[in-house]
Amino acid sequence: MLGFRDRGLRRTRLFAIVVALVTVLVAGVASCSGSSSTSLPPTTGILIRAETLTAGHGCGEGPTQLFKYAVVVFAYGGEAAGPPTERTSYNKFVTSNVFDCYTDGAFISLPTDGNTSFRLEVFAYNRTQYEEGHEHIKAAAGVRPSDSVAGALRDQTTPTWTTECTATQQQQVQALASCEPLAPGLSGLPDHGGTAGPTTITLATTRFELPDGRIATCVPEDGDAGTDAGTDADADADVPDAADAGSTPADDAGLPVSFAKVRVRTRIGAQIIADAVVPCPTLYSAEVAPEPVRYDLDVGLLDSAGAHVDPGAVTVCTVTSTTGKTSSAVCPGSASPAP
Repeated sequence: MLGFRDRGLRRTRLFAIVVALVTVLVAGVASCSGSSSTSLPPTTGILIRAETLTAGHGCGEGPTQLFKYAVVVFAYGGEAAGPPTERTSYNKFVTSNVFDCYTDGAFISLPTDGNTSFRLEVFAYNRTQYEEGHEHIKAAAGVRPSDSVAGALRDQTTPTWTTECTATQQQQVQALASCEPLAPGLSGLPDHGGTAGPTTITLATTRFELPDGRIATCVPEDGDAGTDAGTDADADADVPDAADAGSTPADDAGLPVSFAKVRVRTRIGAQIIADAVVPCPTLYSAEVAPEPVRYDLDVGLLDSAGAHVDPGAVTVCTVTSTTGKTSSAVCPGSASPAP
């Protein structure tokens, strides 16, 4: 009988231990579920998606890529500013900040005066134009940015692109801003008279290094230099392919080459967008679209009659345009823009 009693006691103790373990586990689960009620609440604010903003341009340090962007936030300026349905009525400065191209532009818990809608001005820069305007751009990221920051970004920097966005802040929601596509220069801010400004590429025509190593030098026609710049006179003379010029035996190879005119064929890839002949040493200049683009300039050297001076007297120069500015082409043999 005692053996049965011992076994019964052991079973009772084992059951008690199991019950205790289950109780501890249940208490642990309850405490964990209870702790979730103290987690961070949903964020209230507005957000610009970096992925959407950089679409079509890319994020990086290249001249055609978005490097950093500044955002200035405006609230409704009241009845004196106009009806709340008009974008231009949102002229009351709220805040600003600067973001890397891969970072979403987030603004948390913006102050409101009954109207929870906002207008955002976006100033986007490639690396070169960001560095040129860095002193003014960084002011937009200050602890207490000034309400004059938007004017400084418009007047003291040269944004590669701009656009406007609108957003309505909601409690416990990170609302996405609705943005127009980026436009070159200040043309993305048309309500403020923004334009892209003239974008120009140039090519000096004084001297060229040819694919076979010879140096071609300008010998201008008497009284003709400085005229006909940018015209397409004599443009019916074909420019030989510079890629083939090195394999074409040139007459009097090794002798100096002189020329009086330069034919410049400007293209994007295989698409020819301009074809002109200029007398040397006139600077070739062409106004192009404001969007940053790499251009190839096929150069053919001509005599005063418009004929090619030599089958090998051709080369290809390159230039990437800068929105609202003048960019100089770089030719083979020059470490800087063509002389």
